Amino acid sequence: MLSKTKRVKKALFPKVFSSGKAFHSPYLTMRIVPSRTSPPRPDEMSRFSFVASKAVAKNAVDRNLLRRRGYAAISKLGNLLPSGLIIVFFYKKGADKLPYALICREIEGTLGKAGLLK
Repeated sequence: MLSKTKRVKKALFPKVFSSGKAFHSPYLTMRIVPSRTSPPRPDEMSRFSFVASKAVAKNAVDRNLLRRRGYAAISKLGNLLPSGLIIVFFYKKGADKLPYALICREIEGTLGKAGLLK
């Protein structure tokens, strides 16, 4: 699980929706917004969030499992991601049926589309 300092706070979600650039995959939508400072400070890390709505999974247990799997996949990528970004992933219908390996592949593919993997 990602530490709280690396997660996006609810107050930043309107900024992500209004000015975020979107990238899509079959089971994920990713929105990216640069952080406040430009260029980012070297110690400023990127922040991440995963959103699973009730339309994706009815049970809270399943939604929480999707979020935990997303955070685990991001923590594996660690140093490959640039700093100073706010990145929010939204799961789409059918994502609750995916095994962990495919979720990791979806996340890596979406980050690759955005050109964020080093």
